[in-house]
Amino acid sequence: MYLSEDISNRDHIRVKIHGGIGNQMYQYAMARTLADKLSLGLTLDISFYHGNKGDAIDRTFSLDKFNIRYDALEEISSKKYWCIAIARRSGYLQNKFDIVFEDNIRTPTLCHPDIREKLLVGYWQNYHYFQDNSENILADFSIKKPLGKASQILLSNISQRPSVMLHIRRGDYVTSSESGGQHCLIPISYYKKTLDMFPQIMASSRLFIFSDDIEWCKKLDIFEGYDTYFVGQSVHREDYEDLHAMASCDSHIIANSS
Repeated sequence: MYLSEDISNRDHIRVKIHGGIGNQMYQYAMARTLADKLSLGLTLDISFYHGNKGDAIDRTFSLDKFNIRYDALEEISSKKYWCIAIARRSGYLQNKFDIVFEDNIRTPTLCHPDIREKLLVGYWQNYHYFQDNSENILADFSIKKPLGKASQILLSNISQRPSVMLHIRRGDYVTSSESGGQHCLIPISYYKKTLDMFPQIMASSRLFIFSDDIEWCKKLDIFEGYDTYFVGQSVHREDYEDLHAMASCDSHIIANSS
């Protein structure tokens, strides 16, 4: 289902958008850069957010909060999640279903014109995909509407003095670690070591802790002695607003999370 101009009759780049906001931004940046280089239209397959997925994790399509450029959104995709899963096993099926996986392509060949009309599937978390188009991508990721009151208050606190952002992701990573999944938790020693590496910066800065399990973070003793501000998830702030707040800090201690 196309929600804007139907460009099905002309060449365009099609990309599978899935996951959280960080993953979405990488996927868009790669595809938008490719469309710009080849002077093609861009279709975002967002069927993942309309039931076309194999996992139970609930995610929200967030790219529409930014000034992104696209020709069409596709809520209903001809490429069902099981179709993509099967195609991973066979180059023949990938050609038959017109699917290109990130794992099967080298960065320099991504700009080949034959890539048009195929569905690009992957995470594309490599700056080489969009480094030549970074100014346009940054403009695309400008926020459409004014931030909410809760975000404005947070940004005001961040701007009062030098700031350091520290992100701890738990949530599904806890479950994944316990079950031997692909995601693993970063040990607390990583954060302590990083904080200890910059004593002069930390002495003059306020430490903003961002996490999806903020009550757990408050129990950690590694933050004792710092001017700490805990930022948990809130119904009054959206994910893109928290990302904007993180980016507004002067220094960053990041987790293994996009």
